[in-house]
Formats: sequence, structure tokens, C-alpha cells
Amino acid sequence: MKKQGGIDKLYVTGCLSQRYKDDLEKEIPEVDAYFGTLELPYLLVKLNADYKHELIGERITTTPQHYAYLKISEGCNRTCSFCAIPLMRGKHVSKPIEELVKEAKNLAASASKS
Repeated sequence: MKKQGGIDKLYVTGCLSQRYKDDLEKEIPEVDAYFGTLELPYLLVKLNADYKHELIGERITTTPQHYAYLKISEGCNRTCSFCAIPLMRGKHVSKPIEELVKEAKNLAASASKS
């Protein structure tokens, strides 16, 4: 059954749904599923996306060819009263060095092809 406006499914993702998922499910039951910032794999499964390609495949950079950003960690273990990052992003987790080296090599290789 299609929702209003011809939409088959409606998914919400991001920081807000990470922090307030339970409240949002009660307030807006028309949404088919909520995904937090740490639930990308579940969203990809729900979308029938190629999980390996989406997460390990080529990355599109928007920076000039001579540099690219490399995210090395996510989250925070500090519970400052003014900050919501630990609540939304979870505990601090670093990417394994092997994964970072592989991503850096892939970025360098794609830059040299251009």
C-alpha cells in the first residue's frame, strides 16, 4: 500500500533518530523505520543495497585531488553536560589501522588515476 504522495516506504536516519528513536516511533508512527547514526548496515539491508560495495567500494571525494579526509574514529567517551555526541554517536570507537591504511591507499590510487 502506498503512503500519501505515492511513497512506498519512509525511513528516517541520523542523529535525531539515534537519540530520540523511541519517542519518534510513538510521535510519528507513519514512518516505516528509524535508523540511528550507528545503524547504516541495517539501513543498507532494508534498502537491499550491496552492503560490501556501499561500505568498502570506491569513495567519491569532494576535495581537491591532492588531499582527502580520512575519518579515523567515531563517538566520544566524555559525558560533558552540554554535549549530546556520546548520546547520539555512542562510545568512542577507532577504526582498525589496517582498514585506515587500505582506505588511504585506495584514495591515493584514485587520485593518481585522475
